[in-house]
This record gives sequence, C-alpha cells and structure tokens, in this order.
Amino acid sequence: MIEVQALGFSSLLVQGGFVLAFVAGTAFLLVESRVRAPMLPLALFQNMRFSGAVLFGVLANFTYYGVIFVLSFYLQNVRGCSVLETGLTFLPLTGTAVISNIASGPLAARTGLRVLMVGGSLIGCTGYSLLGTFGISDHATFIDMLPGLALIPIGMGLAVPAMTTSILSSVERHQAGTASAVLNTARQVGGATGVAIFGAIVANGSSVAIMGGVRRTLAISAVLLLTSSAIAFWSRAGWVPLAQTR
Repeated sequence: MIEVQALGFSSLLVQGGFVLAFVAGTAFLLVESRVRAPMLPLALFQNMRFSGAVLFGVLANFTYYGVIFVLSFYLQNVRGCSVLETGLTFLPLTGTAVISNIASGPLAARTGLRVLMVGGSLIGCTGYSLLGTFGISDHATFIDMLPGLALIPIGMGLAVPAMTTSILSSVERHQAGTASAVLNTARQVGGATGVAIFGAIVANGSSVAIMGGVRRTLAISAVLLLTSSAIAFWSRAGWVPLAQTR
C-alpha cells in the first residue's frame, strides 16, 4: 500500500503484495478456524466490546499517523519549514499527549471508560476540524495551528488508554496476551494504511493542491473519529463497571 504512489497499482510488486496478503490472510483464517488450540481464537470477534474497541484502535491510528505524515509534507514542502522547525511545530502533539495519558487513568476511575472513549474521540474530531479550517493556508501561523495540534493528542491521550483497558477487560484473563497482540497488530495496520492513503492524497501536486489534499485528510479524520465515538457508544466497547477501572 505504501508503494502504490511511487510504483503505481499496475506494478507487479504492488499487485503481488496484495495477492500474497490475501492468500496468506485467507489461509490463516482457515487454519485458525479448524485447529483445536488456535493462536487467534476467532470467537473473540463475536464479542462486540472487543471488536468495537479493536476497530476504534484502527481508526484512531489511521487518522493520527496519517495526519502526522501529511502535515510533515505540508510544513516542509509548502511552508518551507526546515526539519527542525517541523519537529518543533509538532511539540504540542507530544506535550499534551503526555498530560492526557497521565490524566486518563484517574478520570476513568471517576467516569468510566466509555465516557473517555466517546469524549476523547469528539475532542480529537474537534481538533482535526479546527486544524483543517484555520491552520492550513498560505498565511496560517503556528498560533492558528496550535488549537488543533493541542486538541488532537488530548483526545487520543484520553481515549487510547481507555480503549486498551476496555479490550483487556472484555476477554478472559488467559486471553489477555492474545487480545493485546490483536490490538497492537490492528493499530499498526491502521497507522500504515493511514500513511499510505493520506500520502497518496497529498503527493505530487502544487502547493495549492497539497493544501487542498491536507484539508481533505483532516476532514476525513474528523469524520472517522466521529465514527469512532459512535462505535464506542453503540458497541459498548468502553463499558466496564467503574470498580474494574480503579
């Protein structure tokens, strides 16, 4: 997926990669559905809390890492920022994420996981919307970008620890390692897919086209996080008795 933009979908390497992934994935599912002691019990995905939280993780990583990639592209290729300046621009993404991650645990004990997953998604959605509306233009300053850059990691920093706790609490204790591995794999796939798709949207264009592409990726991210909040609410992904979060 990452090489589609560079090589084109007609490339045998690209097509072969998709075919290999499909064949290997199908074979894996067939084996896992038949063996007595599967590495990945497929019955886990019949649990709506588990499946909802995993999908939540995919969408969260898809948007976050995809947007970081295209913002780096925008700052360096459109705004003319150096690598150092680009890195410094991203400091709010790190600083507010640290604070919200620390706050997530105590807040979960007070409000429950579901509130943090839904609320964090909505905060992140607001951040993407503000960044796309006010932070991407020829004349936008760092101050214009700051509200969006701060709100996105605040939302994700609140939601992601709650999502992890929700997944681990939705399975039997002996399945915790498997559940954690599924979540990690799903989030990595989400991040790689976000970079590939968002990168394809903004690459190989004029400055105006790149800015338009970045705005589209931010709009897509806002919609996906809005979807994530609905998933967390309707799938009961974040439903855990308060006593279990303390």
